[in-house]
Amino acid sequence: MTARNRSLSKLLAEFPRFVAMGLTSAPVRDWLQKHARADHIILSNTLAGAHIRRYDALQQVRYNNAEIIMLAGAATRAFYHYRYYAHAQFVLLPLDLNILRLKSLGGWLRYVTRRKLKPAGIYRTGSTRWLALKVTKPRSHAERVYAPDTWRMSGLIQRLNKAGYAYALLRWWEQLEHWPEGEDSDILTTDHDSLAIRSMLEEHLGTLPIDLYSVSGGTASGGDSMAYYPPHLAEGILSRAEKGPLDCLIPSAEDAFFSLAYHALYHKGLASGLPTTTGLRPDPYPKHDFKGILLERARRLHIPSQHLETMETLDAFLAEKEWQPPRDMLSRYSHRNSWVKKHFFSDQKSAFPPGLCVFILREAAEKWQAIDAIRQELVKKGFHLLEEHVIPPEQRAAVSRHLRGGNWSPGPWPAAGGAPAHVLVMADLSPKPLRGKQKKASPNVDNARILYKNVLRDKINAQHPAKQRANFIHTSDNTGEALDYMHTVFSEEHKNKLYGQFLKLRAHKE
Repeated sequence: MTARNRSLSKLLAEFPRFVAMGLTSAPVRDWLQKHARADHIILSNTLAGAHIRRYDALQQVRYNNAEIIMLAGAATRAFYHYRYYAHAQFVLLPLDLNILRLKSLGGWLRYVTRRKLKPAGIYRTGSTRWLALKVTKPRSHAERVYAPDTWRMSGLIQRLNKAGYAYALLRWWEQLEHWPEGEDSDILTTDHDSLAIRSMLEEHLGTLPIDLYSVSGGTASGGDSMAYYPPHLAEGILSRAEKGPLDCLIPSAEDAFFSLAYHALYHKGLASGLPTTTGLRPDPYPKHDFKGILLERARRLHIPSQHLETMETLDAFLAEKEWQPPRDMLSRYSHRNSWVKKHFFSDQKSAFPPGLCVFILREAAEKWQAIDAIRQELVKKGFHLLEEHVIPPEQRAAVSRHLRGGNWSPGPWPAAGGAPAHVLVMADLSPKPLRGKQKKASPNVDNARILYKNVLRDKINAQHPAKQRANFIHTSDNTGEALDYMHTVFSEEHKNKLYGQFLKLRAHKE
């Protein structure tokens, strides 16, 4: 262990965002009140005093941005569930005989052997000793950030307005003045302001949950996730935002209807409670009355109610108004939205044989003059070139909007890859199924050989300075998605011609 019987005050000085969960000891409370930073929080159902909130449920261990989480009393049960404290830097357990029980020791050893935790010493709060375990690879909350509960939602909105950030509170602004305790808020902002807001909130210990979404997703939304809305729709919401309660910026009346309909269908699915003709069963007790709210907003906009009869009619209306997400974005939604999977992809596997691939090369590859090398590498690997196409500069913005959900952000790479610039339509006549970790990491991919793009990316990036390296290559995940990509770039006739060539090659191979 790296430290023995040190005062916890030293660790708190380095990692000041601190919560104590389920604390029952008055002496420990008094020590923390004296030595912890002013915005620490104690959750207890037996103690009283400054900085103390009520401890009600194990989930409270998870919903905060603390760097150090002290588990005591009933909250020690959270130790058996790594996800509860995986966002922290350290977890502390009381050093008494209870933690040496077989179950607790087994949990500790399991996480230590998996290298998720490692012993970090013994620390004191007065006469009480605590075993410190270092979380070796802290997980971010992705979109979720936290504001101090003392701010309340009204205080957060005041700070956003004062700083001049571009944002929109996407939903439930009607309850802003009396925001329900524990209710999370959904806020959309620009990529730049998302990073600034995150930085502001990380200066404080927070337990007020906020899902903060950026226009393009990716690292600006706390991870490498796709955009919450297609970026061109998100930009429209922000540009048309208007003042609502407490001067909070909210979507315009039309955007409020369409963005909520999008959320209900593609984010929530059956959990929205909206009726469906797919045979699936919607949630009979949805958290919010999506149907009633949408009908009321539709009435104000003079939108005929027949568009809201079912999820399918609403989807068709959103498609007509260009609010339906692109196909590859829907494909990603389908893994957690059974309605999307049934409505859009129920027969995809039987309809399209694997092996058709569309490689999208971005402007970085064009700038580096790497197109020829990429093509040659793919042909050498066994891919047959069916079509090569340069996207005219004036069409690249439009193509960007319709592919990858419009998300062409740098992601985890230091430099931006640029817009789609070059298209290679290729046939792989020796596709291989994904197995194990590959299948889990890339559930949409129907051909493991597509993942050769990762080797190509690393190989070409290695030829450039670290700061210039970028994600310059993207592929369709499967044959169905390849056809969608081709539909974006080519005419329907030409797309069908290329697909016919692919099928002939397959038949000849067989």
